[in-house]
Amino acid sequence: MNYYFLEKDLTALADKIEDYRRRILQQYAVNAEATDQSSETYHDNYGYEEGMRQVAMMIDKMQELSALKVNAKVVTPQSGSDRVRIGSKVTVEDLSNGEQLTYKIGSYMCLQPDEGEISYHSPIAKILLEARVGDEKCDKIGSVERCFRILGIE
Repeated sequence: MNYYFLEKDLTALADKIEDYRRRILQQYAVNAEATDQSSETYHDNYGYEEGMRQVAMMIDKMQELSALKVNAKVVTPQSGSDRVRIGSKVTVEDLSNGEQLTYKIGSYMCLQPDEGEISYHSPIAKILLEARVGDEKCDKIGSVERCFRILGIE
């Protein structure tokens, strides 16, 4: 499965993975110290055991993010598109209450979000993607039917 990222979020994803790697190495150093400063080694040593739990959690998260990065594809926003796409800024009218809302359709994970930015994987973005100005799009979000009229696409 491909995961689409704007360049800024893919860079932030790589930084986050590197941060986990650095924190894991630091925790290993702390764990080594926990066994050196006690008459006990790793057995029945709370500091060491808690450190290893932290390492296991960070490794799991780092592997999850690394798998995303392996399957990541960079998307360059297309200017002048007449359809809502990743990178588009779209203004809509919520047909249930007449409220005007503006969303920027972002990456699979919006790690460096701009104001109003939502993931293309979010329920609202799934309704809006591929719509054109004037289209009315409806779908359920949870148990609530949401309908939007597309007013503008940048």
